[in-house]
Amino acid sequence: MKGIFNKFLLVLSSLIGGGTACTSVFEEPDEYGCPHADYVVRGNVVDESTKEPIAGADVIVSRGNRNYHGEETDTVQTNEKGVFVDAWSTSCGLYDNVTIDTDVEGYEKSSMEVTLKDVAYVGKHDWYEGKKEKSVTIELKKKQ
Repeated sequence: MKGIFNKFLLVLSSLIGGGTACTSVFEEPDEYGCPHADYVVRGNVVDESTKEPIAGADVIVSRGNRNYHGEETDTVQTNEKGVFVDAWSTSCGLYDNVTIDTDVEGYEKSSMEVTLKDVAYVGKHDWYEGKKEKSVTIELKKKQ
C-alpha cells in the first residue's frame, strides 16, 4: 500500500510542477532578468528663421528612470554643422521619454520632451535587449 501511495504522490507532484512551470505547449516562455537597452538621441539645432545650423549650442539631455528614483543628465555640444549626439546604456530600467534643453548665446532657451516609448527597438528588438534611436530638429529663436 505504501508503494502505491508514493507513486500517487510522485505523479501528483509531477502534474502540479508541470502546471506551474514557466513554459507550456501553448505559450511563449516567460523571460526573466534585468532589461538592457542602448539609447541614442541625435539632432540638429538650427536658427528658427534662417534654418542655418547653430554651432556650439549646449544640449542637455535629462532622463528619469521609471524603475529608480532620480534623474540623469548629459550635456553635449553641437558641432560646426549644428549636429549633436547623446548615447547611453541602461540596465534594469527603460526610458519612456527624455527632456532636451538647449542653450546658446544670442538665442532664447528651449525645452522639448522627446518620447521614446513608441520608438521601435533595432538589432535585438526584445524588451530586455535592444537599441532605440530618435532624431529631432531643434529650432531656436534669436533674442530680441
